[in-house]
Amino acid sequence: MFNLLINKRRHWFLSASAVIFLGTLVMANTLPPFKEFIELRAPPATLVEIKNQDYTNDCQALEKNILTYLRQNFCIVAKRYFIIDPRADWISLEKFVASELRQKNYKREKYAWHRPGYDRIAVWRHDSKNSYITVALTNTAEEKKVIAGYFALEHK
Repeated sequence: MFNLLINKRRHWFLSASAVIFLGTLVMANTLPPFKEFIELRAPPATLVEIKNQDYTNDCQALEKNILTYLRQNFCIVAKRYFIIDPRADWISLEKFVASELRQKNYKREKYAWHRPGYDRIAVWRHDSKNSYITVALTNTAEEKKVIAGYFALEHK
């Protein structure tokens, strides 16, 4: 009888250990993005912060553009979307984010394939943390609105 209790306890312990281990694995994939991303202020021209399901097609297209621009070397780990004033331009958005991230020791990444004025995507990297933040801009298809997106990235 005592041996049976030990086996049941061992089984319970192993089961509990497996659940804790699996929970840790799942938690690692669902950790909140890094602090700098969460604290990044909304662009000054923001009319409203939106959820991706509000403009699913436009948000997915923006994500696809970013991953294509970055040659599929990254994956998006967190994202935020904003409807911004259509009169706001790319340069003001980029400069705003640059000033926010510069204070947090992020440096702008430069890519040989970047086309200024055409690619409305900018990437910043924090050297010591190896974290990346991207900002991008797109126009919605049907409503003539402008969507800005912030994205936290990591290498694949």
